[in-house]
Amino acid sequence: MKWGFASLLIFVVSTIIGGIAAKIIYDELLANIDYIHGVAESLLGTFSFLPSLPPSLPFSLYVSLLSWLAFHLKARLHDSQCHAIH
Repeated sequence: MKWGFASLLIFVVSTIIGGIAAKIIYDELLANIDYIHGVAESLLGTFSFLPSLPPSLPFSLYVSLLSWLAFHLKARLHDSQCHAIH
């Protein structure tokens, strides 16, 4: 139960930060900036999935899953920024 609530808070805070960044940097809504919106949606999917994992899994596995996700999201964000420039 604690994982579900904590992940919901992380998603909400990250979406708020993404919305503020989209407004300040691009003067647009979060929904109009594809890569920031994609990251927010990916977090929602990930944090919806994590509470379904059994609590008996070691914490290091959870950290590994989140690290893997962060690596791939960072690569995706970098690729979309490169395509936006060219």
